[in-house]
Amino acid sequence: MESNPEVPILAYWSTRCLAAPIRMVLHYTATPFEDRLYKVGPAPTYDKSKWRHDKTTIGIDFPNLPYYIDKNVQLTQTIAILLYVSEKFGTNLMGKTLKNRAKIFEIFGEWNDHKDLMTDVCYDRDGVDLVASGALETVVERLQYSERFIKGQVFLAGEEITWVDFFVWEQLDLILHILPKSLDKYPKLKAYHERFRQLPELQSYFILDPLPFHNAYAPVGNTV
Repeated sequence: MESNPEVPILAYWSTRCLAAPIRMVLHYTATPFEDRLYKVGPAPTYDKSKWRHDKTTIGIDFPNLPYYIDKNVQLTQTIAILLYVSEKFGTNLMGKTLKNRAKIFEIFGEWNDHKDLMTDVCYDRDGVDLVASGALETVVERLQYSERFIKGQVFLAGEEITWVDFFVWEQLDLILHILPKSLDKYPKLKAYHERFRQLPELQSYFILDPLPFHNAYAPVGNTV
């Protein structure tokens, strides 16, 4: 596969999921990149042969999706990539002080727990029924702590945006996709979600043709 060596490559499935926060950081920092999308075939086989082929030939240390390649590094693992592009291309996206950076990772840990639970439900063969029976209510109820934490801040960790905002916003958007009224009792989080969505630096991302949250074989979140 031919690429411009001067332009970073971010590769992932043709979905949002793990790659969305990384894509958003690259758009926010106005960083040109190749958004390499791997498509899954139709049911019932959901063919992944293109990725299986590339997985053995791209020459990265720990072949996986997403992967990121530029002139200096070849990376996999979502958070490794997210932190790398945030520090390389951003300004203060990592946090300014030790306390600030520790809080950022605390926020990430809380929301990564939410992500893991939502992913399990979305990909469960009975995911639709699980949602209907309240399987995500634990996540929705736990949003009260983030609602209390954000107070009057513009962003989650303070007045300046950091890498964790991109991660959290994607999880918030998935919650709203699955449960559209879930933020009605959390006005600060709802306002935060909309405020982030309106950031001028991200409009180049939001005008793109939308991708589904998950692949077609996920019963929940497989639509835009």
